Amino acid sequence: MDHPFTPGFGKRPPALVGREELLASAAAALAAGPGHDSFLRLMTGSRGVGKTTLVNEIELEAQAAGWRVISVDANVRPRPEDSVLAMIEEECLHHLGDVSPEARRRITGFNLGQILGVSWENSDERKRSLRRMLEALVDASDAEGGAGVLVTVDEFHNLTDEQASSLSSSLQRITERRQKRLAFIGTGLAQMKHGLLNRPGFTFFRRCDHCDVAHLGLDDAMAAIAGPLEGAGVEIGPPELCRAAAATRGLPYAVQSVGAHLWRAAGGPPGPVASDHVAAAVELMEADVAEKVVTPIWARLSAADKRFLFAMLPDTDGSSLVSIAQRLDRPAAHVHTYKGRLLDEGVVTETPLGDLAFTSVAVRYRADQELALEAMSVQESQRLSRRVPPPDEAGRLQQALRAAPAVCGAAMPRARAACVLAAGHKGPHRSKRSRRGSMTPTPAPAD
Repeated sequence: MDHPFTPGFGKRPPALVGREELLASAAAALAAGPGHDSFLRLMTGSRGVGKTTLVNEIELEAQAAGWRVISVDANVRPRPEDSVLAMIEEECLHHLGDVSPEARRRITGFNLGQILGVSWENSDERKRSLRRMLEALVDASDAEGGAGVLVTVDEFHNLTDEQASSLSSSLQRITERRQKRLAFIGTGLAQMKHGLLNRPGFTFFRRCDHCDVAHLGLDDAMAAIAGPLEGAGVEIGPPELCRAAAATRGLPYAVQSVGAHLWRAAGGPPGPVASDHVAAAVELMEADVAEKVVTPIWARLSAADKRFLFAMLPDTDGSSLVSIAQRLDRPAAHVHTYKGRLLDEGVVTETPLGDLAFTSVAVRYRADQELALEAMSVQESQRLSRRVPPPDEAGRLQQALRAAPAVCGAAMPRARAACVLAAGHKGPHRSKRSRRGSMTPTPAPAD
């Protein structure tokens, strides 16, 4: 007998524990129509928090309620030439071809036969065609007595300015101006709130309803592990259950992973789960999280982000912002800026006392590995260039922190960013690089 858990991205767990409020608000928005604040929504959260699973569940409930659903993943292209817009258009054509003859006759102001055979030569035609097809599909849904059209874009942060601008133009015209039942849900990484949504093409989406998908609480994580195990006849006591759930830090991906490994460690249905089973399952879960969650996140972190994490390594029960600032020799504004960035990335979390902790053992382990590599690199460089003995182990942290590129890090509140110039630079602060590599100022957002 196979285990009852689903440790994979986008897979539906046995029960969506702790997500009842989010599902209820989505259902209420669809039922209310364009006037509801959440009819156009962006759902953000760290990798592995369950955004895709949530939107898949909303899609299923919407379909059951009579909605036509257009679902695309901005990270997956069936063909290299496909864009997000092309995939939405293809889905529109599929739905339009499925419309009943009676409903087709009731669509006004649009020649469906022409659009089914159309080909686009430039981006302007594509923009106009996307809006016309979406509006035709909404009209067709209304003509056949349907509830409306729901468009979902997973991995929304992968959209280009042009794609976002075209999609927002359609939503603005059809949903906001004409108040037709074209709903939208996009899911993306939390950090896009501080960068992507400030770009010109994403202005409309900055005004949409934003929903943060948080980690599960301890009680919900325990319920998500215990329910499937006990339902399949595997016993787990309160101490073992609490220990396993706490190790996940509320990350839904980790919850499903540790549940699957608990099942296997206990021998499947025979059970019960013992303490050594929990230890083995947690270790395997951390390996899963390191490979599937931490590695992709680590690739996105800047040198300054990693320096921040290195500064947390000496602490075992949470790092105070004061301690981190002292180790980095940086002002409080710098620490607060990077605290927000790393919280959004999902590599640190706040403790009840307000300190910061790594979200998993896997993140701490990766930071420790990288710090060791930094120290080894410095030691080898010193040995080859100056033939001096490497410093003792006690200086490893400070040495690596000094070796990593130091940046100014001054807070730039209006740009919602931190200065990326070298520490001690002259002139104004800058928050990003131009395409040619020179530093350029970031314009302040509109009031």
